[in-house]
Amino acid sequence: MNKKQWYALGIMFLAFTLISSYPVFHYEILAEEFPVSDDAYYIVLNVIHQTYVILMWLNFMAMTACWICGWLETEYARQ
Repeated sequence: MNKKQWYALGIMFLAFTLISSYPVFHYEILAEEFPVSDDAYYIVLNVIHQTYVILMWLNFMAMTACWICGWLETEYARQ
């Protein structure tokens, strides 16, 4: 892959990071949306929240790796 393709893939992962971060940063809104007093509901909601946190960090790491690979491709082309 060339430099522009790595950067485009990094931008795609940036979009995925932003999309998957919405439930993470709006956790209170999602919790108030379904007012249930059952403890199992809150356990499930926390598991879903942690799943989105993990997904957000995986996308962030992939985005960073793609941009580093694009930068290294540029450095390799200079030699």
